[in-house]
Amino acid sequence: MELWQIITSFISSIGMFIVTLFYVVYTKKILKANQGMFEESIKARKQELMPNVIAYFDMPELNALHFVVKNIGRSVAVNTRVELEPIIDFPKKEYLSRSNLVNELIPTIAPDQKLVTFVQMMFDLKNQDGDFPKFKASIYFEDINGEKYHSQYILDVNVWKGAIRLGEKFGVHDLVEEVKGIKELLAKKN
Repeated sequence: MELWQIITSFISSIGMFIVTLFYVVYTKKILKANQGMFEESIKARKQELMPNVIAYFDMPELNALHFVVKNIGRSVAVNTRVELEPIIDFPKKEYLSRSNLVNELIPTIAPDQKLVTFVQMMFDLKNQDGDFPKFKASIYFEDINGEKYHSQYILDVNVWKGAIRLGEKFGVHDLVEEVKGIKELLAKKN
């Protein structure tokens, strides 16, 4: 009987050892998974609170193309620099080269702050093939802790093709002449 108790005790001890081993292994896996989730939540929080500077073209009014730099993030962006490299060559390059939003350091951009500059009238931007400008945009900025960020994408003014409301023959001078004609017509009616 004593031998039977020793064998039972030994088997019980081995069983407890195996159960304890499984418990330790799975506890270690759970701790590792929790550590991964904790690190992911830190990354997500950091991304949620970081500045996020974007640049784009906009046409808020009749054929007037604007260049916009905006911080869509939730904290201040510092030392921002926007570089535009032309992909399609154009004869008129001065429209953006004179702007302080391109190739110049922008010291701070607050959250939701939008910096806008007038580029040119759309009908003055076409090249000889009828295409509008296309750029590779590189945006560099930092957060207030000195963390550096960089984004790069294509800005294509050709998305506005077809949105121009004046015929190709019209320039600003022709537009003024049309307005004068309308004014004279209204004067005759009164």
